[in-house]
Amino acid sequence: MALEQRYDWFNWWRSHRLSTSLQSRKLGMNVGNFTATAPVHTHIAREPDTVARVRKLAETGHISTGSLWHTVGAVAVNSWQVFAAQDAIIAKAMKETATDAAAKAAADLVVITEAENLANSSTLSDSNNMSDAQLNTAVKFIFVAKPEQPVVRSSIKGKAGKVAFLSGLTPAWHCLLAEARLTCTAAVTAASTAMDEAEAAEAAVFINNQPPAPPSVVPGAVTADAVDVQNMSEAERRALLARLVDAGP
Repeated sequence: MALEQRYDWFNWWRSHRLSTSLQSRKLGMNVGNFTATAPVHTHIAREPDTVARVRKLAETGHISTGSLWHTVGAVAVNSWQVFAAQDAIIAKAMKETATDAAAKAAADLVVITEAENLANSSTLSDSNNMSDAQLNTAVKFIFVAKPEQPVVRSSIKGKAGKVAFLSGLTPAWHCLLAEARLTCTAAVTAASTAMDEAEAAEAAVFINNQPPAPPSVVPGAVTADAVDVQNMSEAERRALLARLVDAGP
């Protein structure tokens, strides 16, 4: 590049910089009055103890690096806190499943009891003689005792439709009462057992998952033969050093 060309380029650059600076000052953008928001440190409020933090992590229903940091803090993804939270999530799911099963069994038992009362107080030879409320009870019971029907319950409408549905059943609906009660009683027992198992799993969360115990060191009796330092983990070496410092003169 010739000297004249370099001089022209320098003059253009200087004038452009001056023009840009003047425009910026007119807009109020200069060192004297430029304002900006400085980043502010935000403290993450966590639960006061480790057990409460693990329970909080389990309430989220999933474990990720983000949720782990916000609820527990800086711990490894294979730490005892993570294993405890995972067991707590499983126990919670077991409890919810058992609760839903118990609620369904209780509701089915009410329907079965109503159908039994109807069977004991009605003449069942002809469905046409049953009232609309009685037909509803019988139809509802059928979908509890034998839910695998070729039609959905909502499609059975009107007295004629209900009578036709009940008349086409083989065996008759009242012949299924004893079997339905046995099945429902078994479901109640199974739901109760599942709830016991869920509560046991919930109680065992912090029994099966605890912080690793530091190496047992007797002050004054530590020798190279007694403690295999070479095969210790870094955490065990630090714990050993701390115990030795505490036991010093």
